[in-house]
Amino acid sequence: MNCISTTGRSPMWAALAAARRRGAWTAFLVANTLDGDSHDVADHVVDYAVRLVRKTRPGSPDAPEDITRMLNWGAGPRASQCLILGAKARAVLEGRIHVSCNDIRRAAVPVLRHRIITSYEAEAENINSDHIIRRILDHTDVP
Repeated sequence: MNCISTTGRSPMWAALAAARRRGAWTAFLVANTLDGDSHDVADHVVDYAVRLVRKTRPGSPDAPEDITRMLNWGAGPRASQCLILGAKARAVLEGRIHVSCNDIRRAAVPVLRHRIITSYEAEAENINSDHIIRRILDHTDVP
């Protein structure tokens, strides 16, 4: 078993090591308990999460035109918070205490899929929310 060494480290490291041993749900809880705010996440990572969510909103100047016509409803502000929390849990599972933009990208589909409502046009073209989220990820530059 690959565990994080806690020798000479803070109690947070012990919590992270225990979370990795117990699995994903525990990692999610530890990530949420250690810090519910996003102040320990780099500003560029928070900005990236916010930009992704803004691009899901029809009529937003940030949203690409082809995406806008496929959506009736976009994700709200809590989606950014959930992206960051999901990314924190992924970082914990991988033994890191920092969150990267790649963690945000990997959390995007599960976090956003139920928060956006596709348009009739998208449904007629057999395009679902997962497809739209992947297109948004492709249209958003990673800092």
